Amino acid sequence: MKRWFTFWTNPILMKELQMRMRTKRTPWIIFAYLGIMGGIVLSVLSLYEDNINLGHTDSGSMLFLLLAFLQLLLMSFVLPGVTSGLISGERERQTLDILLTTSLSSRQIVFSKWLASLSFILLLFISSFPIYVIVFLYGGIPTDYLWKVILHFLVTIIFMGSLGMFCSAFFKRTGIATVVTYVTVAVIGIGLLILLYLLVLFQEPNLHKDEIPIWIEIICGLHPVISLYLGLVPNMFDLNDFIWKIHPYPFYLLIYVVFSVLLLFGATYYLSPVRFRLWKTAKKKQI
Repeated sequence: MKRWFTFWTNPILMKELQMRMRTKRTPWIIFAYLGIMGGIVLSVLSLYEDNINLGHTDSGSMLFLLLAFLQLLLMSFVLPGVTSGLISGERERQTLDILLTTSLSSRQIVFSKWLASLSFILLLFISSFPIYVIVFLYGGIPTDYLWKVILHFLVTIIFMGSLGMFCSAFFKRTGIATVVTYVTVAVIGIGLLILLYLLVLFQEPNLHKDEIPIWIEIICGLHPVISLYLGLVPNMFDLNDFIWKIHPYPFYLLIYVVFSVLLLFGATYYLSPVRFRLWKTAKKKQI
């Protein structure tokens, strides 16, 4: 119990949280984030108003999906920029060596900065709940959709934060770490779609209507938008007729939690100044 209390009250975590919330950029980022989401949702609502008044029950579900996809897109722009400079920024300011001489371990440093950055992203996510309430007022949205979206977003936030932390610890320059993080996110979001399209295009004669190839299931499970869509849509548009060996939604949750753990361990490894100690000891014994 004391160890957990010490971890949550360590000075790096408290300092990062205070600095994150006290900067002038924080309220402006929240304002811009909610302004973009609210503006797009209200614009779509004005276009959908006639259909909703005519009693189209699927309109509420489609609006909910649009809002969820929009939030995924905005998070993919915000998260890499928030986390990719946490370690490399300390290195560029020449304060990393001082940080490593404290009583805190590399694991505590990585997790403290990671949690502080995720807390800001969670604040953005929670602040968008009133927009979801507006969409819920139009009806046609089951309660389990909301919980699936929240769980999917939490896993996505954890993974993107871990990816930014790993790139920040692996690369010495913030610019390079930021570019690599954004490129990786783009490969996941856009590259997988292109790969899926090309594979389906070339393999279309061999595809069966009732059975989905395993490689399509894996790609769908690795893509954040497709996995979320297929996690919600089968209940609406009768996609249960397809035989899924690996359902994309739970596969996405599992695989990206594993990736997040590996990336955090990798960030801790590359931050630690004694990571090659065992290798050097073995080399000396051979000599």
